[in-house]
Order: sequence, then structure tokens, then C-alpha cells
Amino acid sequence: MKGINHDRGYIFALCLLITIFLYFHISIYELTQVFLFWVIGTLYLSPDLDARYSRSKLRIGHFRYLFIFTKHRGFMHNLIFGIFICVIMGYFGYWGARLGILGSAMVHIIFDSIF
Repeated sequence: MKGINHDRGYIFALCLLITIFLYFHISIYELTQVFLFWVIGTLYLSPDLDARYSRSKLRIGHFRYLFIFTKHRGFMHNLIFGIFICVIMGYFGYWGARLGILGSAMVHIIFDSIF
């Protein structure tokens, strides 16, 4: 799937999530936290960091060299890796960060499996 279609899916899922949060009267602090980390997860921590030509890889600068030994659709596209990131963020007490990072990664993985 092309990167632009992933971005459209991210935006659609985020708008849907924000609508649900507003319906259930989630605080603006938590909503902002989810939004911020969803954008970070979309732009910088995409599961496609292991792809050869990835826009996310270009955005992270010199950190892209951490991913030169991984193959595309390897561990970055694994649910276990997403849960690991979620546990790390939960350790620091940021549930909005967990939801943002894990949510954007899950949207990516689901779109890859469907399309």
C-alpha cells in the first residue's frame, strides 16, 4: 500500500477516535495527548521504518541507520512489537501516549493486511 493511503487511513481513524472521545466527554488533556502521540506515531514511528524507501525513515534523520539491518514487514509489523511499545509507555503513566502510538501502528498493520 502506498504511503499516502496510509496517511489517509491514519487521519480517518484519528478523526473517528476524536469523535468517540468527544462523545464520551474525555478530558482535553487526554485528548491532546492521544492526538500528539498519534501524529508522532504516524510521522516518525511508523511500522514502515524498515522499508527501503520510507518517508518516516527520512524524517527521523540519522536514527534511520538503526533500521538498516531489518527486513521490510519484519518485526516492525508485528503486534508484539506494538504491545512492547505500549508497555513501555504505560510504565511512564501515559495512557494517551500508549493509545496514540499503538493506535497508529495498528491502523498501519490492519491496512497492510487488508489492502
